Amino acid sequence: MDNMVDIEEVENSSDSAKRLGPCEVCASSEAKYTCPRCEVKTCCLACVNIHKKELECDGSRNKIFYKRKSKFNNLDLLSDYRLLEDFTRSVQEIQNNPLKRVSRFLPGHLHSLGKASRDRGIRLHFLPRNFKRAKENTSRVIPGNPTRTVFWCIEWLFPQAGVRIVSEKVIETCRLAEALSPLLNPESEKVKDHQEQLQYYFAAGMSGVHALLRVGEMERNRYHILDLDMTIRGNLMKKSIVEFPTILIVLKDHKYSYDIYDSDGETEQWKGNWEASNANTNAHPGNPSTSGSSSLARKQKNPANRNNFLFGGSDGSSDEEH
Repeated sequence: MDNMVDIEEVENSSDSAKRLGPCEVCASSEAKYTCPRCEVKTCCLACVNIHKKELECDGSRNKIFYKRKSKFNNLDLLSDYRLLEDFTRSVQEIQNNPLKRVSRFLPGHLHSLGKASRDRGIRLHFLPRNFKRAKENTSRVIPGNPTRTVFWCIEWLFPQAGVRIVSEKVIETCRLAEALSPLLNPESEKVKDHQEQLQYYFAAGMSGVHALLRVGEMERNRYHILDLDMTIRGNLMKKSIVEFPTILIVLKDHKYSYDIYDSDGETEQWKGNWEASNANTNAHPGNPSTSGSSSLARKQKNPANRNNFLFGGSDGSSDEEH
C-alpha cells in the first residue's frame, strides 16, 4: 500500500514538472517551482537565486497584483481578506500611537510663520509633524518684532558634489549671495567637512554658479533661477516651498541639464489673477454678497493666500480661528 502511495506521489510530481515546462533559467531541466512574484519557473535552489539576482526579485508575492476575475480563486480571496486585515491593524496602530498620529492644527510658531509667509506672497506648505522634513524645520518669526522678520532654515544642495548643507536662522533681508558666500569659501567652518567634494565650486566662485529653486511641490524637474543679488525674501516671493527652502547650487556649465522655468510667464499669470479678482471686487462695491464671493475667488486664485498641509488637506486659515 505504501509503495502505491509513493508511486502516485512520484507520478504527481512528474505531471507537475511537465505542466510547468522547462526551467526558464538553465533550460536543461524540468521546472519544479514558480516564483510567487514574477512567476518565473525554476528547477532548483541555484536557479532560484540566479533569477532573484538577475531580475532583482525578492520572491515575495505581490498582494495587490491585478488578476482577472476568470482566474480568481479561493486562495486569492483569502489573500485579499488577510490584506484588508493587515490594513486595519496598521490603521489602529497609528491611531493608538501618539508619535504617528497626524494633527491638522499648526503649532503657534508655525502658524505665525505661515501668516508671515502669506503676507509676503510665499506659498508655504506644511507636512505632518512626524515627517523628517517637518522636524528639521527651524524657520521662525521672532516674537515681539513689529516687522515680523522671518529667519529661515535653508537647505543647500550641491548636486555636482553630492553635498547637502543646512543653514539655520538666515534672516530674510540677507542677500542670497551673502548667505551663500561662506559655503563657497574653503576657509569657512561650514564647509570644513566637504573640502574635497566642493573643490570645483570653490574654483568657480560666486560668478560660476546658479541658484535654483524647484517649481511648486509636485513638479520635481523644473526650476526657477534665483537672483543672487536679491534678498531671500525677494527670491521667495510668489514661489512655493515645503516647510523650508531647498536651493540647488549648480555650476554654470551644468545649467542646461535642468529644465528652467520661465519666471516671467509665471509673474504675468500671477498678476493676471490678481487683476481679475480686483476687477470683480471693484465692479460691485456695494453688494456684500458679491464682495464676499470675489474675496473667496481671490483666495482661490492667488496661491500665496493659503498655507496647507501636504497630505493633510488643512490650511493655515483654519488654525487662525483657534
